[in-house]
Amino acid sequence: MNKFDSLLADSAIGSSFYVSPHILGMDGEGFHKLVETWVAAGGGDGFTVSDAGKESASGGHQYVIVKITRTK
Repeated sequence: MNKFDSLLADSAIGSSFYVSPHILGMDGEGFHKLVETWVAAGGGDGFTVSDAGKESASGGHQYVIVKITRTK
């Protein structure tokens, strides 16, 4: 089970939590690509995404944090 799956499994249905590259042990680019797919799909199996935040200070505009809500 990867870090995200573990966090999701440990959360109660209906609860929300934030994830970042640091929390998931990912690099920024990999996290950005992952969040892009989640945002496009409206979430994933058992969760929705919202409040996806992009870093803009460096001009890269990459996702750096996202709110996850467990749905099942």
